[in-house]
Amino acid sequence: MNKVIKVALATTLLAATASTTYARSWRVNNDVTKKAHFVDINAAMASEEVQAGDTLYLDPNTNLSSEQRVTKQVTIVGPGWGGGEVYYARAVISGILIITAAETKIVGLYLTNAIHIRADYVTVERCKVTSTILTGGATGQFATIRNCYLDSGSTNIYGEGGTNSRSANWTVENSIIIHHGAYNRCIERLYCATIRNNMLITWGGEQCWALCDLGNALVQNNIIMQLYAPVITIYNCDGTFTNNVISQDYGTSNYIVDNNLASVLTGDYESYTLVEGSPAIGGGTDGQDVGIFGGLYPYVANNGLPKGYPYYTKNIVGAKAVDGKVNVSLKVKIEDE
Repeated sequence: MNKVIKVALATTLLAATASTTYARSWRVNNDVTKKAHFVDINAAMASEEVQAGDTLYLDPNTNLSSEQRVTKQVTIVGPGWGGGEVYYARAVISGILIITAAETKIVGLYLTNAIHIRADYVTVERCKVTSTILTGGATGQFATIRNCYLDSGSTNIYGEGGTNSRSANWTVENSIIIHHGAYNRCIERLYCATIRNNMLITWGGEQCWALCDLGNALVQNNIIMQLYAPVITIYNCDGTFTNNVISQDYGTSNYIVDNNLASVLTGDYESYTLVEGSPAIGGGTDGQDVGIFGGLYPYVANNGLPKGYPYYTKNIVGAKAVDGKVNVSLKVKIEDE
């Protein structure tokens, strides 16, 4: 549930400045007229003032089109990628994003190019990604992809191989992963991955598989559908596959359905409702629903907002100044789900 705060104010804004002994926050905007701290992530990484543990906030309407490299352990926060009732624009990274700092966290961004994870314990959360999340370099273990919307004609998540520890122990949960290109997959070449409470949808041609070349994986509570024949949804994978609603016979502990998504749910990918009699209702472990709205981190539909991030859903600006002041009324919410 969202917390709602109504605010009436003139043109006064309050700003808090953090002590240099604590983690600090920085604004990033490639529009120099906005007078942010940095024009892009690269500039922030080059600054001696930015330290490990700091947070970079990308302004709405920011678009970083050149390659961006994260070389310090920071949290990078955008204003959310979705529509819904959010009244301001998203922040976009359209250049390649390369992460070489362990424990980096990316939240609330719209990314249209590849994300290279080359460090351990990287988290990508509540983002929309229309290209590939992939590994490379010496290590990229223990990554977490959570509450994301991944939609690509190339492989959505691509590791080093089903027996390669460089991309081991990834967790992919409560995310929508849609693949629509031939010879590519939703998730491919991960070792010891945990894949749970996702919706994995494939359509678009030959060898368009949801899961491919996974070694020792735990795959549970997912809706996994290949929407066009031939129905080959999972290829060359081993591990534990349980409590999935799936359009291929892959073990006795799953629910096998045809390749018609309407037999499982109705609505769009982000805000669907399970149809009456759907095997996903109560079909997960511990009796939870299968899919993105079950588990410990239920998907929040239609916003992609960072948790705890304030945003306004209504603003009224006075038509004219009164005694030198312009009255502004805002309705502000905080995403707390």
